[in-house]
Amino acid sequence: MNEAPRIVDSAIALLADLLACPACHGALEHHSDWLRCVPCRRDYPLRDGVALMTGADESDAAPVDGESVLERHLRQERAAADSGRRLRRLRRELHIVTDTLCSQPASDTLLALGCRGGRFSSPMQSATRLLIEADRHEAVVRHAMERAMNPPRVAALACLPERLPFRDRALDGAVCVRLSHRVSPDSRREAMLHELLRVVSRFLLFSFNDAASLPNLSRRLRGRPAYGGTLRYDTVADIADAHGAVIAHRETVSPLGSRQQYVVLEKRP
Repeated sequence: MNEAPRIVDSAIALLADLLACPACHGALEHHSDWLRCVPCRRDYPLRDGVALMTGADESDAAPVDGESVLERHLRQERAAADSGRRLRRLRRELHIVTDTLCSQPASDTLLALGCRGGRFSSPMQSATRLLIEADRHEAVVRHAMERAMNPPRVAALACLPERLPFRDRALDGAVCVRLSHRVSPDSRREAMLHELLRVVSRFLLFSFNDAASLPNLSRRLRGRPAYGGTLRYDTVADIADAHGAVIAHRETVSPLGSRQQYVVLEKRP
């Protein structure tokens, strides 16, 4: 008699009851090195502790000018460390993430979408029993796993931000910072916010490039286009309302005006 399929990797096993097919939201069969959707029969590989849930070979795009996704990410981190202004901004953003998580009850499950190689993972891992590091690019997710303070309490997956592989309300909360402005076109950016609010049951910390921010308004007054990847505050509020959530708090990186707006969206009881 054949043994029943099982997940052999403990990190993936932690996700077993949370995942769903990103294409149809159907239930998944769990095998030793892949997941299979029961309704649509799509397969998703498991590779060295990372679930590859993009639905195609999209987790690591081709290098740009000979530079891999991870190399570009590390170069940007070094540039930020060498720039006093960028370093102050990163510290301010880390403060916002930490304060938000401290204001919420402790979580069993927390998603870090667009994990940026674990840049903001330290306060997130302290605030939850299971941190899920997620990014479109497998190499960036693996880099985040290597930096984890407590690897047994961290799971990882590669996924598309507008097609999250989780059941409805499967997670307590999510943190998605410095990602939405890199997602285009507008329809994908809004779909990502819809998906984040679909999968959380309590709260979402979300940052976006505010179309009405002072830097963007200043550019338009000078006859120049706004910075790319914008969302409007009322659009965010409308999407939140559609999922039974409200904007409980908002702030910017700079008190003098920043195009990056941070909002805490909380689900109504």
